[in-house]
Amino acid sequence: AHVTEECGHLYCRDCIMKALYAKKQCPLCRRPLTQANMRKDVRAQRAIHSLRVACLDAQHGCDWTGELADLGRHVRRCSFAKVKCPLYIHGCDAVLDCTEVSAHTWSCPIMARLEGGDVALQREMAIHQRPTYEQFIWAIKKFKSQLDPARSRTFVVHDLKWELEARSWGPCGPSAVRVRPVGHDKRANTITLTLFNTNRERDRVFVVDWPAGVTVRGVHNFINADDLRVPGFLVNGCITVGVALGELCDE
Repeated sequence: AHVTEECGHLYCRDCIMKALYAKKQCPLCRRPLTQANMRKDVRAQRAIHSLRVACLDAQHGCDWTGELADLGRHVRRCSFAKVKCPLYIHGCDAVLDCTEVSAHTWSCPIMARLEGGDVALQREMAIHQRPTYEQFIWAIKKFKSQLDPARSRTFVVHDLKWELEARSWGPCGPSAVRVRPVGHDKRANTITLTLFNTNRERDRVFVVDWPAGVTVRGVHNFINADDLRVPGFLVNGCITVGVALGELCDE
């Protein structure tokens, strides 16, 4: 909780900082106000932290109640807490109780792919060991023989679903990689596509804008026959692509 020094009005820190970013004035009395004229209200902070609250997972059966100040500590050890599968980044969408995570590994579809020797998944996992800046990673199997369009699993950015599409114009022709919205017509202002090499210094990065009126956007000559002859791009028949989306455009 933060209070204004001039007029004494009390605000949530995040709320008042957003308001000041829009206009340097107190939202209630309209007096001039800057971040320098705000300070923490220790008394209000103490009162807020002493509020009685229930567990965030009360709907799942937890009957814990306590002070707000203790909620974070409780949530970290609550047996009713819902968590994602540890391999969610690779495509498992299971949401589990904390106590179920260990047993889930025996039925997790990603673990089954690993045990089956899925080379594309192994390649994606290798890339995820790098600092990929929250890119979605897709390893395309049997790339040299892939003539029909291939599509990735859907991924979520800006709370919206998207997918990658790869299209090849023959074994010796160039191949395009494009981003396609799924279930909506939004677009990002920029798209960053990365073609990963086993040697990070050889990674190829493309940044393109996404013009209004264009429903699917990407890079036409993303990879060609000459690239495939460079060591490190084609690994066990797979090429590996990463995508990062810029800010959503206001239509």
